[in-house]
Amino acid sequence: KPVIHRVMERVKLAKTVDEVWLATTTEEYDDVLVEEAKKNNIAVYRGSTEDVLDRFYQIIKVENPGIVVRVTADNPLTSPELIDLAGEELRKGKHDYVRMENLPYGSGAEVLPRETLIIAYEEATEEYDREHVTPFIKADPDRFDIEAMEPDEELQRPDIRVTLDTLDDYLFLYKVFHEFIGSNTEISLREAIAYIDDM
Repeated sequence: KPVIHRVMERVKLAKTVDEVWLATTTEEYDDVLVEEAKKNNIAVYRGSTEDVLDRFYQIIKVENPGIVVRVTADNPLTSPELIDLAGEELRKGKHDYVRMENLPYGSGAEVLPRETLIIAYEEATEEYDREHVTPFIKADPDRFDIEAMEPDEELQRPDIRVTLDTLDDYLFLYKVFHEFIGSNTEISLREAIAYIDDM
């Protein structure tokens, strides 16, 4: 399966997520991502290559969600379980931003209220803040109520890398997913960590 397909599948498994959108660019090279989204009945917004924050804003103008979950498309082991935990904490604690800490690099998500994203959209001016969506929020803990949660101890493995940036990352993730073909179509993060420890 394409990596983007795996990411979409995993986000759909989160019980607290009502709708999934692909926020990609208008560039021709991203047509393949759009086609994959269509196959998975995922809504698509195409916008700026550099201003990812604007892509998010344009989607929430249409959908008007109460809560926004940000997952990046190069993280095929994003944990639906942790998305739900972060979403529940956001609702319960009335925070402006919730993330998980000490996870395997590339398995987490960011959760924030619609209103917080709008503030970032309206006030962030630095190119880095626009490209990476949430740095404007994270840089101002005096203004924003930021909650950094820690998952179960067995998931606290910042020493493990499960994102996809390089060829080595791809080969590593291929081995992990290949191990579970036929036995478990949706690998849990716990299963992946256990397998990686035995590699």
